[in-house]
Amino acid sequence: MSERPDFKSNPFKEETSFGVVSAVLTPVEEFREKVRRAMCLPDQGVVIEIHMPTAVNGNGNDKNKHAGILGAFRGSFAQIALELKRQELTPHSILAVTHKVAAGTSKRYGFEIRKVSKRQVDHTRLQRARKGYKLTGRYRKAVKEGGKKKKKMGSIFVCYQPFDKFMREFGNHADSVPEEVSS
Repeated sequence: MSERPDFKSNPFKEETSFGVVSAVLTPVEEFREKVRRAMCLPDQGVVIEIHMPTAVNGNGNDKNKHAGILGAFRGSFAQIALELKRQELTPHSILAVTHKVAAGTSKRYGFEIRKVSKRQVDHTRLQRARKGYKLTGRYRKAVKEGGKKKKKMGSIFVCYQPFDKFMREFGNHADSVPEEVSS
């Protein structure tokens, strides 16, 4: 593992990759009111919005097809926490708008999830969730087997975690993360 570089400017101003997770500083006003309420967001302020832009595959050790995936997420969250400390940022929370598969996984990392109406989510975030769903093994398996019903993404969820809780969980693990940050 190599030491991560110090950013000269705030890497959260633009979407930046921290391992397998991308993050960007987003004003809460960009979310529709019902979505803000579902995530207990204030009327003003900022959050760190995250997503996984590429498929994450496990290494298959110990006959566990998910081995390595969960560690990759934890490492990415630790990188985000480290950079939040370095930049002295205190956003309201860390959040994602996503599909059911990713929402279920996010619960393993302390995120709260709430189902929201697709009508309440803006087009860009809805398209991002659809793209992410198409990267899942569940979708690829349905395509392979020809199951039309299983190919549908299903419901949209918001996943969120208050900043303080995120930093308690991942801020202490941030000193030994691999170098994989790019903007």
